[in-house]
Amino acid sequence: MTDQHFSTSFGCPPGEDPVPSRFTATCRARLGLKIGSAAHRTSGLPLVWARALIPVPNRIVVSLIPRAPSATRRSLLESVPHTLSADILAGLWVTCYEFNSDGGIGRHADISRITPQSSRRVTAKNYPPDPRTQGHVPSFRNEIEAQLANRHLIGHWRNISDTRYFGSIHLAVLPGEAVMQGYYTGFSTDIEVDAMRWKWVRLDPASLSGVELAQVVLKEPDVIYALLEHSAHEAPLTLGAVVEGT
Repeated sequence: MTDQHFSTSFGCPPGEDPVPSRFTATCRARLGLKIGSAAHRTSGLPLVWARALIPVPNRIVVSLIPRAPSATRRSLLESVPHTLSADILAGLWVTCYEFNSDGGIGRHADISRITPQSSRRVTAKNYPPDPRTQGHVPSFRNEIEAQLANRHLIGHWRNISDTRYFGSIHLAVLPGEAVMQGYYTGFSTDIEVDAMRWKWVRLDPASLSGVELAQVVLKEPDVIYALLEHSAHEAPLTLGAVVEGT
């Protein structure tokens, strides 16, 4: 088949140059698509065709090679079954952790809201109300993306108050699903990794009725830290226990 016959047969203007041009290559690509579509209609199978169009002056060679579609590989954690639904963790939690600073060990406290994104994935953010971080203004505003694997919540956090701090988080969900505790990793320099404890205790939803969270002020981080350290595994905290003026 000449370039002119090829072009005319497949709806492309005839070319005068016997050497395949860019336009001729486009026409040949159309031919490959037509043949692939025709093969799909004939077989009725969801085949993926690898089309090798080899331009040779005055003739065209079309190679159709069936191959299996590539499977999307699951992440390592997705291969671990989750024994809890993310819906169980939805809601507000009081959280507290320690961190390294130039002045020594500091403490941070906040109220974080967990929002399920699927049966195993969640997001969380710790405002409102404003968090409290010793020695830092503004306080650390954290956002989290995590997923459940077994009874563990594993993911990553980032401090959106600045453009520097981020890390990982690994919490175990204790029986009763009212307390989570574990560790987070962060860094104090670009070549040092810190690992510190992080504890979460659920807030009793009944104590939140009619409350505007943006208007409340959390107690000092030292006070909340001590409260969480002695909290029972099955007992949520009331909002009044962690905010000022109550």
